[in-house]
Amino acid sequence: MLGSLVGLAPSVAYADKPIFNGFRYNKMPSFAGCGLSTIKIFYEGELFGGKSKSQPNISQLKNVIVPQILKKKWDYVVIDIEVWDEIREMDKLILAMKTIRNGVRAKGGKSKLGYYMMLPEKNWNAPVSGQSGKNRAWQSNNDKLKRLAKEVDVIFPSLYTMFDNQGDWVRYAKANIAEAKQYGKPVFPFIWPQIHNWNKSDGQKYMSASFWKTQLQTVHSLSNGVVIWGSMTTKKGRRGWDTWRSGMPWWEVTKDFAKANGTAKFSGCRA
Repeated sequence: MLGSLVGLAPSVAYADKPIFNGFRYNKMPSFAGCGLSTIKIFYEGELFGGKSKSQPNISQLKNVIVPQILKKKWDYVVIDIEVWDEIREMDKLILAMKTIRNGVRAKGGKSKLGYYMMLPEKNWNAPVSGQSGKNRAWQSNNDKLKRLAKEVDVIFPSLYTMFDNQGDWVRYAKANIAEAKQYGKPVFPFIWPQIHNWNKSDGQKYMSASFWKTQLQTVHSLSNGVVIWGSMTTKKGRRGWDTWRSGMPWWEVTKDFAKANGTAKFSGCRA
């Protein structure tokens, strides 16, 4: 069973499924001509404008975030608020999304909006453990999130890798994508070529090229596209962005995959 899961994604081209560049590296090169599509991610610093994170900063959303979206006309915009619990503080998330969406739509903006990681509930253990009770509780929480899902245009689940175990990750990805699809919106999962820093032993380690290829193939085949995020490194006890290095195995795999499957133009990629 494990072997069949790992090999589920055929190496074929998938039409009209963008591969989004969500990179955060120091000294990044130009990715023009690399087959990657553009996406905007608004992080908490921008969304709260340095104010308290206990409530949405309505003024910041209306007067700073909305004008940026209208000016830049991004096709897809990700709202990343991780300080609120998606169930217990759902009303805050709904208010923030409505404020942005209504402001954009009132001026004729057509950018598609969604929350990073909130839909479905991020939970590694429930789908991977095989325990029916945990899985039912997780699915119950995801059902509760339908009220939040109504307020977004796009679903951006997080499929970051908690352990360097390919079979477990594929189970996790398949279950999360299936849960995400119940909301009836386009699904663009986030993936990251490093093991999540939550893992104390392997955190921030770059996965093998073959594992990364499996992730790209799996997500791209089962979803409407994929967002690639990264990076992270720890120096002198402080976390920050890794420095871009040409020839990284995950990037060589990504370039090949984007050339074959990306919807953006691939020509003369020099990164």
